[in-house]
Amino acid sequence: MEDISKSTAKSQLPRIFISRPLDQAQDFIEVFQQIPAQITGFPLIETQLLPITLNPNDLNSYQWLFFTSQIAAEHLLKEIHPFPKHIRIGVVGSATAAAVEAKTKKQPDYISPRANAKAMAQDFISSGQKGAILWPCGNLANPEFKELLKTQPIQPLVIYETSPCLEVPSEIKDRLKKGMDFIVFTSPSSVLAFQKHQLSLNQARLISMGPSTSEAIRKTLKTEPLEAAKQTLEGLGQTLANQLQGLPKPSEKTSP
Repeated sequence: MEDISKSTAKSQLPRIFISRPLDQAQDFIEVFQQIPAQITGFPLIETQLLPITLNPNDLNSYQWLFFTSQIAAEHLLKEIHPFPKHIRIGVVGSATAAAVEAKTKKQPDYISPRANAKAMAQDFISSGQKGAILWPCGNLANPEFKELLKTQPIQPLVIYETSPCLEVPSEIKDRLKKGMDFIVFTSPSSVLAFQKHQLSLNQARLISMGPSTSEAIRKTLKTEPLEAAKQTLEGLGQTLANQLQGLPKPSEKTSP
């Protein structure tokens, strides 16, 4: 938890809360190097990695590994040695693609042109590619992803668990009560944690990382969010920066 400010007149700066620690949100923060803001970050969720019970031979019955989160990619790929040559990897989002490339030294075989899990499933089906899929994921992964891929053999494998943080410091609660101009949610689970701890929205404008997070905001907080045009931390920051500057939201650019 910390503040970032580019001016001493803090009371005149836009007040932004983001639902993750600032040391894990550098791409978001860098957008505001030229746009002074008072940014508070705090992780509303906790992630526990589970033991990997797979070995390379267990992957013989699959043709694909699908990663819909960076955490799943990093956790599984560091445990599988050697990595089977016949396995192809599909990912959603540039951060997950980068995690795969860092571990395997090659680009994923399939990168969804739209950076959310639901769109990934739809786009993969439209691409005409086939094969049995192993889907390493978290305990709160959207079951709709599997349902959309029901024409393919797909097996979820829960390798991490996400839960709301046990406690929110009184300092964070007080800052939210005093009021934020913007509250930035980076995942559906962070929205649920915000609600569980009964934190104050206090008329803040809500900013969402992507479609699934937007849906959680609508259902849980009963508010229409502003959704990032590009589903990365940088894209999230740029959407908010444009809002502060009175600029239109940029069009989403798709990956090749």
